[in-house]
Amino acid sequence: MKQYAIIAGFGLLILTGCQQGDERLSEVRKVEEEAAIQAENANLRRRASEMEEDLANRHEFYQSTKGVYEGEVQTDDGEFRIRVTLAPSLPPVHSRRTRTQAEVEFDLTNLNFNVQIIQWKGGLPSSAVGCRVQGIRPDITAREMTIASQDCPNLYRIALGDQSLEGYVQPTTNANVYPFEAVLMDDETRKKL
Repeated sequence: MKQYAIIAGFGLLILTGCQQGDERLSEVRKVEEEAAIQAENANLRRRASEMEEDLANRHEFYQSTKGVYEGEVQTDDGEFRIRVTLAPSLPPVHSRRTRTQAEVEFDLTNLNFNVQIIQWKGGLPSSAVGCRVQGIRPDITAREMTIASQDCPNLYRIALGDQSLEGYVQPTTNANVYPFEAVLMDDETRKKL
């Protein structure tokens, strides 16, 4: 009987030791899982911060380039006026809270220019032709954009300067290419439009 009691006691001791070992393993797993979650959250915050910085740079470009530009195009039919309006699709976001990666991705995906281009003969603004195109994404590094759309009878290739645009118009009705230059209109002139 004593032997059974000793063996039972020893078995109970082993069982208790195993349970404590399992509890320790469970605690170690919990700590490891929490550390992995914290590391993942830190990576997500870092990635969102990098994306937010990229978005801020893009907004700076769009805000510094937006506006109404007016200039001239010399064609075979004489001199025409051209007006190019560049309007960003989204305003810059100023938030005190840290935005989620999904929010920043949405803005990066949807930030573009809405563009209106109007051309008219000399002093005849009522003879204007033009088009509006949404979703134009310029090459920010090269500071260029191409405007081509079924809604637009011409193709426009534009280089974006600090306060001016240079480019060319390529009509769909002939094979000629017409260069143009346009300068950013000041607020007073633009208000008169």
